Amino acid sequence: MNKKTLFSGILAGVCLLCSSAATPYKSVPKQGDIVIDGKLDEPAWRKASRFDDFRSIVNVRPKLVCKTEFRVMHDAENVYVGVTVQDPDMKHLRASVKDYNVNPWRDDVIELFLSPGGRSTEYYQFVFAAGGGWWCHYYEESGFISPDPYRPFIRSAVYKNDQFWSLEIQLPLRAFYMTPPDKWQTEWPFNVARGRLRARESAWENASWSPLKSSFREPQNFRRMGGFPVKTEAMHSAITNVFFQAEKNTKSGSLSGKLKLDVTVPKSGDFLLSINDLPPVKMSLRRGYNKITC
Repeated sequence: MNKKTLFSGILAGVCLLCSSAATPYKSVPKQGDIVIDGKLDEPAWRKASRFDDFRSIVNVRPKLVCKTEFRVMHDAENVYVGVTVQDPDMKHLRASVKDYNVNPWRDDVIELFLSPGGRSTEYYQFVFAAGGGWWCHYYEESGFISPDPYRPFIRSAVYKNDQFWSLEIQLPLRAFYMTPPDKWQTEWPFNVARGRLRARESAWENASWSPLKSSFREPQNFRRMGGFPVKTEAMHSAITNVFFQAEKNTKSGSLSGKLKLDVTVPKSGDFLLSINDLPPVKMSLRRGYNKITC
């Protein structure tokens, strides 16, 4: 075998290895408009791939009562996830949690785990209650540390009838502000999981799309999903929370006070905050998450 043939054979082997390692699971471009109402009844959702091979977590509860499926789509600025849970006992569905950042596990829940950085050691967790409330968290070092408060802006809605409940989620790429553009990947560790409990039962029914062993938080065992869009530098600057604290009335009768904001930026530096017709405010911010008052 000459050197050229040997090199070609090695190259072919490497290409074959890369091809076999690529994930078969893909997010697809959104084809058509959707309304975030939880119903998942638009044609765009039907064009997305369906994933339904959920399994029980080992040593928790071997047999699943409910069938679960989900679909994933995206556009240039958002990722959309739709989940449907077929439940034969909808009459006793736990669905009372309606607020943000409260304990969602008082309800039946759907949990979403993903890592836009492509590393299982850094990931986001979203927990959606059947009542419409939700909770989220960001982890590093495989979940052992949480570097900053994580308060993204997302949209979600739940729909229920007598046979199933469904969840529709819009995740702006800006919401993943703990992951800077230079670490962003288009193939992510990704998982959808579900928790169900009835008053007459002593154990949760915990189902997972990824093959987990004993806990939902096993990022090293998450499946990988590809096809996601790229986040640009412009998308990495975001105001994630705004609060106005009124202090007193001015002579003109209007309110005055302090504006408190949660801001994330891609790099440290000086920035100008402009609000409608008010004079711009200069701010010195560090890379990542900042709490400011002006």
